Amino acid sequence: MEIIKNKLIKAYERIKNDIHDMLELLPKPLIGVMLAILILLSPLFDNKIAWGHDYSFHATNYTLNSNQISFQNFHFFLPKIFGKEIANGFGYGTGIFYPPLSYYMTSYIASFLNFFNLDKNLSITCLEILILALSGIIMYIFLNRMFKDNKIAGIGSISYISSTYFLSDIYTRCALGELLTFIFIPIVFWGLYELFFENEKKFNFLFILGYTGMIHSHLVLSVYLTIIIIILFMCFPKKVFRKDKMIKLFISSIIILLLSCPYLVPLIEHKIYGKYVVFEPNSMYSIEWIKYNSLEIKDFIKIGTICLDGVKVYINHITLILSIIVITFNKKIYSKENSVLYKIIIIIVITSSFISSTYFPWEKMPSFLKMIQFPWRMCGITLFGLSLLIGNIIKIIKGENKLLIISAIAISIILFGFNSISQDRITNSHQNEYMSLGGQSEYLPTNTINSIDYFNNRNQDIIIKKGEAEITIIENNTPYLKSLIEMKSESIVIELPRLYYLGYSIKMTDDKNNIKKLKYTENENGFVQLEINNSGILEVSYQGTNANRIANYICLVTLLTCILTLIYKKHRQIGYKNQIVFKNR
Repeated sequence: MEIIKNKLIKAYERIKNDIHDMLELLPKPLIGVMLAILILLSPLFDNKIAWGHDYSFHATNYTLNSNQISFQNFHFFLPKIFGKEIANGFGYGTGIFYPPLSYYMTSYIASFLNFFNLDKNLSITCLEILILALSGIIMYIFLNRMFKDNKIAGIGSISYISSTYFLSDIYTRCALGELLTFIFIPIVFWGLYELFFENEKKFNFLFILGYTGMIHSHLVLSVYLTIIIIILFMCFPKKVFRKDKMIKLFISSIIILLLSCPYLVPLIEHKIYGKYVVFEPNSMYSIEWIKYNSLEIKDFIKIGTICLDGVKVYINHITLILSIIVITFNKKIYSKENSVLYKIIIIIVITSSFISSTYFPWEKMPSFLKMIQFPWRMCGITLFGLSLLIGNIIKIIKGENKLLIISAIAISIILFGFNSISQDRITNSHQNEYMSLGGQSEYLPTNTINSIDYFNNRNQDIIIKKGEAEITIIENNTPYLKSLIEMKSESIVIELPRLYYLGYSIKMTDDKNNIKKLKYTENENGFVQLEINNSGILEVSYQGTNANRIANYICLVTLLTCILTLIYKKHRQIGYKNQIVFKNR
């Protein structure tokens, strides 16, 4: 027993020394960022969840769809049509309309937890922890690259993750798609910084990664981010509109679209060829609703300002005050060397704040821009801009107590953010009240929402609308459906227990094993309807449209090409360095 005790003590000492050596190698500001991450996430420890607005929606999706993921069988893809308890088992098109990254990640995490017999209800909590940690670390690396000062990077990164709106997205809203953008916004601007100020070779990878992640996280915010970037380009035409820069931007933009087409193509197809609630005017939004959720100047600073049941949009006061001090007293930011960079930061802050405000002309905006629903969502980009600025406060601080003052500033920012967390929404109970259709049942066909009583009361039978037949359902595993149909009339018209979406594959196999593909339409209730002229086995599966399948192949080829290109460039770079070393010898 004594021998075992001594071995454990030695193992403990060895691990402690290894951790100490590792921490010695890390810059102290980065350690400060990591401590901030731990403090801001501490309410989620001890198997807790943040019961936010969208928790039920996401919990339903990962609970049901994580079963589709099988690491052992190399099955890594989720269906476009979500089934089982969702939408009464009629097949719901969440995978067609909703950006896929958040439900892929929650499903992967849930499947991983389940594999180790851990509670997969913690999937969302794990993702929130991952998002906040990655956002802080990536922001730190970007700021350190931009300002060449890890103290500036530390203060800016801490400000970024301590913003009240960021924390509201975790603890009040559980807005996973929007939360993921906090990882990718810094990466997008990091790529642009490399293109215009540093190493152009790093631009493509960063810009493509950031924007592809944005599109797969929150499409509407990606559109608004693009608008802000275009405004920035227009403000600095001489720096931007050069042939070499524009070619790189164009090629990267094409690659981003090719990588995003498996999500964008079916979305556009359903917009053009179908009628769904998400695309209907005044369903997801109204002018009155958008104006109600727009911000006035006082909303940015008034503590306690809340929108939509607890969302806090006021800016961390410490961040705001320090940003004003930097703009007012740090004369170095107006030097020729730095002026362009700081002008860009200020334009980002002003533009995003203006879009989120009551002064923005929402009445004149096209409908796709009104899909933002809540203009205060732009606070995420405003806070990003302020976080780029605030770290420069260290250039103003002088004297022997500089380190102590910087530490006090960092602690104040963290505590202000922590104090804004809505503790009343944090619980140990893993509730799973299903709200799987979303707040407005937005992915239902318009015909279905107009006949909602029919949708609520319909069973899982195949309904004969015209003619006579005997129908036996053999298997009903949404979206898959298999049934035996024995005709008693020359033809029948049937309604399947499936909501109408493009991309279903319906086949009839007769008693001679002849297979015939059948076309289908949408009926007055928003369900799949078709005509059958012979007996046999009817099979329904969701394969996606031809355009969707082509988009999948295009994405795969593009991804493989990008990976091989990176490997080739890396290999070539290593070979070139080896040649130089060999020549020097």
